[in-house]
Amino acid sequence: MAKDTKERILAAALELFSEKGYAGTNIRELTASLGLVKSSLYKHFESKEQIWNALLDEMIAYYAARFGSPDQLPPVPDSPEALVAMTMRMVDFTVHDEKIVKTRKVLAIEQFRDDRARALASKHFLTGLTEIFTPIFASMMDKGLLRRDDPAMLAFAYTAPISSLIHLCDREPEKTAEALQQVEAFSRHFIRTYGRIVPVTVRKLTAREIQRRWTLLGGCSQNLNPRTTPPRGRRNSAAACTTKPTWPGSNTTAPSTVKCLWGRSASGRTKDISASSLWKAGITGRESARGCSVRC
Repeated sequence: MAKDTKERILAAALELFSEKGYAGTNIRELTASLGLVKSSLYKHFESKEQIWNALLDEMIAYYAARFGSPDQLPPVPDSPEALVAMTMRMVDFTVHDEKIVKTRKVLAIEQFRDDRARALASKHFLTGLTEIFTPIFASMMDKGLLRRDDPAMLAFAYTAPISSLIHLCDREPEKTAEALQQVEAFSRHFIRTYGRIVPVTVRKLTAREIQRRWTLLGGCSQNLNPRTTPPRGRRNSAAACTTKPTWPGSNTTAPSTVKCLWGRSASGRTKDISASSLWKAGITGRESARGCSVRC
């Protein structure tokens, strides 16, 4: 029972401190909000200052256990997508958890009055995030997921904009959904900028594979011989269908990254041509039973 009363006092103090600040809150208001008399409150806390310090201690532990800290790091992501997912979980928690939101408001108000509040504000608004993500990024570099760089500077570059968007949610709660979209967009931009590019080797397709993939992607049923002479008047050409290919039995457009079509270069050697490059180039010539000509 005594523990419950103590927790109620701290919860009420957090509510009042976040609205009125430390100086604007008095013991009479605090006890009245709880339906207690002063003597009951003083059984648990000797002064308002003791309530203040106990509240900060509780919130430090609460934040570290749920959000993370340099001593309680979240698991290192095993893929770029996992980094985005982890970031969104952390941000979603910190902008929707009422205790954390109120604590940020208290620190924002009291950082100019109280030395401990100032140190905590600097840690939770800036340096703490950098300290969490520095070892995470160092491990991701070791795994080959991020290109090698200074992990501390990379962590600072990643967390500073996200921290700014979190504070935007506190100031203007109606913009929370928009801010979360910006966080996700920024996280993906970061990956595109600093993610390590893994080279992909594309093997040369056999004539039989070319014919099969042609049929799958182009929907053409005729038998095409990749060794036949390209359409007349076009030394560097390929045959293709006039519509964007779709997988059989589906309305889904085939991935543009699949190497599927054939062509003959100016030197006379057969080569693979990506579907996307042909689609972007546009189709020339006219439809016929054999398809149509496409400029490579």
